[in-house]
Amino acid sequence: MKNILRNFLITLRSYPLVVALNITGLGVAIAVAYMLAVQVSYEFSYNKGIKDYDRIARIEVRGHIKHESDKWQTKNSEMVLSALRNIAGVESLAVLNINARRGQLKINEDVVRTELSFASNEAFSLFPFEIIDGSTDNLVPRNIVSSESYDKVQKTTSKVISKGSVVVISESFAKKHNLKVGSTIKRMENSADYLFYYHKYMAVDAIYKDFPDNSDLAQADIIVAMGEIGEMYKVPGHQYNFVSYVRLAPGYNVDELEEAMNKVCASEFPDEAIQLRAMPLEKAYFYGAEVDALHKGNLMATVALIATAVVLITIAFFNYLNFFLSLMPRRIRSVNTQKIMGASRHQLRFTFIVESFIMVLVSVVIALLLIVITNDSELSMLFTASLSLLQNSTIAFIILCVSLLFAVIVAIYPSFYVTSFAPALVLSGNFARNRSGALYRTLLVIMQFVITIVLVVTAIFIHAQNKFMINADVGFNKENLLVVQPTLESIFVSNHSNLRNKLNEHPEIVDVAFSNGNMAYKIFDKKEVAILGERDDVQGVNQTEKITIPLFEVTWNFPQVMGFDIYEGRSFQEDDTPQLNIGDFGVEIIPGALIFNERARKTFLLTTENYIDNHNAPVLGFCRDFKLRPLHYQIEPFALQIAGAIFVQPYIYIRIKQGCNIKEVTEYIRTALTEYFKVDNSGVDVLLLDDIMRNEYKEDEQKALQTSLFAIVAIIVSFMGLFATVLFEVKYMEREIALRRVNGATVPSIIMLINKKYLRMVSISFVIALPIAVYVVMMWLSNFAYRTEISWWIFAVVFLVITFLSALLVTVTAWRTANRNPIEVLNKG
Repeated sequence: MKNILRNFLITLRSYPLVVALNITGLGVAIAVAYMLAVQVSYEFSYNKGIKDYDRIARIEVRGHIKHESDKWQTKNSEMVLSALRNIAGVESLAVLNINARRGQLKINEDVVRTELSFASNEAFSLFPFEIIDGSTDNLVPRNIVSSESYDKVQKTTSKVISKGSVVVISESFAKKHNLKVGSTIKRMENSADYLFYYHKYMAVDAIYKDFPDNSDLAQADIIVAMGEIGEMYKVPGHQYNFVSYVRLAPGYNVDELEEAMNKVCASEFPDEAIQLRAMPLEKAYFYGAEVDALHKGNLMATVALIATAVVLITIAFFNYLNFFLSLMPRRIRSVNTQKIMGASRHQLRFTFIVESFIMVLVSVVIALLLIVITNDSELSMLFTASLSLLQNSTIAFIILCVSLLFAVIVAIYPSFYVTSFAPALVLSGNFARNRSGALYRTLLVIMQFVITIVLVVTAIFIHAQNKFMINADVGFNKENLLVVQPTLESIFVSNHSNLRNKLNEHPEIVDVAFSNGNMAYKIFDKKEVAILGERDDVQGVNQTEKITIPLFEVTWNFPQVMGFDIYEGRSFQEDDTPQLNIGDFGVEIIPGALIFNERARKTFLLTTENYIDNHNAPVLGFCRDFKLRPLHYQIEPFALQIAGAIFVQPYIYIRIKQGCNIKEVTEYIRTALTEYFKVDNSGVDVLLLDDIMRNEYKEDEQKALQTSLFAIVAIIVSFMGLFATVLFEVKYMEREIALRRVNGATVPSIIMLINKKYLRMVSISFVIALPIAVYVVMMWLSNFAYRTEISWWIFAVVFLVITFLSALLVTVTAWRTANRNPIEVLNKG
């Protein structure tokens, strides 16, 4: 052990900077590999922390005419439930809608804005809710009772407030808001939602233990019990709002279920061309349909994280192996001297392995410090998973074992090589001039740069794609546009013009418009309409064709407020608003007009001579295609229809002046909504549309930041390795450099000579990396419907930058040695 420590200290004293660079670089790589492993484990184990997850499946549908028929979705219907009810392999059936509504609640004396989830009573038995207080056996609406103090000695009396819903809440939510079984929660809103969903008051019937963070149910804090499925579906409003889940009987699999339920659909609903599939809960994160409010994984991005972790740890160990190979010529003399003094080959080889083990162990300590620092810093926001070593002890142990195993593997070849020489030949042995040794080191450096170039190019294009999406022309003016969904007193009927006038009184507000839904939904519901009127009969299209299309009801000034470009026909006018005239001879309906986007016009061959549906609503004009959804999606046919008197769930779009005080305008809007609806709107969200659209790219930006950070780490680690290698090479070339100087060589010519070797290596690396990088970038960009161009100048810039940095590093490293007095070097021997 004494010899091991002595050899390690000799190496450290001889090459302190080189040893420090390699150990630090390896420590950084191990830390990053751990972080990525934690994130990857989090994503691949999504929903697997739920008990019996392998027996739970989500039902998805494709082909329903009212929704995007070519995509798998979770849109529910009585038809879907009918296909599931009588299948023997279905042990239980439930519907659930996680974080479906944003609610403003009064809890004790606090007003809390949170997401509300809704579930049929069967969901609490289908999913393994671990009830820690209360019960889910009798979840039915009931009279809500409050306790009131009535004298000085705090005597109380019970008072019935109202009939209310029952809710089941998570343990963390209960602790945060000091709730217990029997507590009363009040909905601040009194909107039209109550007609279909829940009462004004809610009572806590049960508290359940939190589900694992990486699961769909972890996102639900407060779940409103909606009753048995059979009772729920008597209300038409529930038809499409819930996701169906099934628990399979032991031994029954999803393939059998899919075959059975599609057979039922084909038999009972022959006119409906729909297809059903059962998506296992464990696979839903990566492979399932998109569901509002639920996290959706990107398998390719996760695989990229795995590749990045492998790349970084590979680069670091290449550095380390190069370091060990470079040590061999200097160690041959000392090792064989120890052989002459009686040390056995086994002892000497063991010394090498233990020395490597110690250095990697130091790197592991550095990695642990970096992990702890990162977990307590803002950098932890780059990861969805917690980086805590305690919570991820298994991954930490695996990383430790793999690192130490690599330490042993890396040391095996040098230890056998150095001890293979006969002591008598030691004086003539020089590994630095050995072709095999030089070739090994050259190949390792080239491989490092190939990996680094691929990672850097990929990171640049990922960043370029995100910048492209955020700054893309969306077809309308998204700047200075606020969006708000107000808390309503009741159904919003006929008087929205009065609210518009009220808001327009503020000098910084340009105009206000309303829509009957959120224009930024990822998935649009579609309506079936008939096209009437004169048109060309092309490719079998007839004059009464029925089409399905997203149709948003808006106020007459909506296109102007949004800044849509009406390129043919005209925009809406106030006179186009639908009217209902009751006269002596009956009811006259004046229909609302429509404006279609360019894609709809081309797809359905529309003209301004067409009318839509049985009320003969005229097609007034066509607007340029606009992009409200993320650029992962193609632009699809779309229609705006001028709305009538009723808005059930309005969204308000407010155009404000450039450079105005947004905070002050926001407060004015909240105050005006509170006064107008007689309901507290002081906490309602007032958001910039640009921020809403940017938020759709939050996960993409997170991946881009991760990749960029790791690309920087890869560059640093690679150049640390290059620096260490050049230090060794220059050290070995001291006598050669001195002899060249004596024979008239200049310092610049010597530096150029050393640079040529490494610049040649960078060039070879780039040629190898180029096709790999192009392939990786094209695979990444294939995830987006609209993508940035693959500009070749980016590859050229990467090559020039890495070449420049390599030349600079080599020049700085070689400068001191090239400027030394050659006589001093030659006399030293």
